[in-house]
Amino acid sequence: LVCLFLENKILRFNTSAYHVNLNPGLNVAFWNLHERRFTQKDGIYKVGGLPLQFFHFSGYSPDQPQLITRHDCDQTLDDLPELKPLFSQYHNHLVESIQKLQELSAINYAPASISLNTMPVNVQLQQVRLNLERSYSRLATIKQDLGNLKPLN
Repeated sequence: LVCLFLENKILRFNTSAYHVNLNPGLNVAFWNLHERRFTQKDGIYKVGGLPLQFFHFSGYSPDQPQLITRHDCDQTLDDLPELKPLFSQYHNHLVESIQKLQELSAINYAPASISLNTMPVNVQLQQVRLNLERSYSRLATIKQDLGNLKPLN
């Protein structure tokens, strides 16, 4: 048993406790697109005839929407036109989320606005999480302060 990556190294300890799922709709990513066949009908994606369950958008950048990933990849969306609607949907959702974060940042006086041109997606998402945590923390503090108010008599 050759274990090269972190999740695979765990298998070395007790292989009888794990089941390897060979469903082609799981764990789809730029590194295995060459071995998957996609179809799309009425907004439902299938991989090898089975529903797409999970797609890694690893290395995707909204600044280069024509690319599948910024990592070394032999295929582009022009090579896989059936994936263009999936990537377009992801792109639109990502850009909308970043815009909402920028609006929240402006309202909550959060430091540093996000630039799509300079931040990798994983850093953008981490920034989203941190800004939301700050916002919720502020709301919790305000709620606590309001709860501590005593009536004026």
